[in-house]
Amino acid sequence: MKFTRTVYDNQQPGRTSTGYFRSAPYEPDEIDYFFVVLGDGSMYVLPYEVIGRRSTANMGERYEEFRV
Repeated sequence: MKFTRTVYDNQQPGRTSTGYFRSAPYEPDEIDYFFVVLGDGSMYVLPYEVIGRRSTANMGERYEEFRV
């Protein structure tokens, strides 16, 4: 799973004045939970504290307690 958002950054050195888009992890004040639906229909509600600033996670036994 990817847990990132796309942000616009026009302050990056060496870029044109129009800037560019980049992926960034969510900040704690932006989100409380991630709701994940997998291809097999299984669903998870993951608190931000579990994912934190990671950008990816593999669903499996580690997150089984968050399955709904």
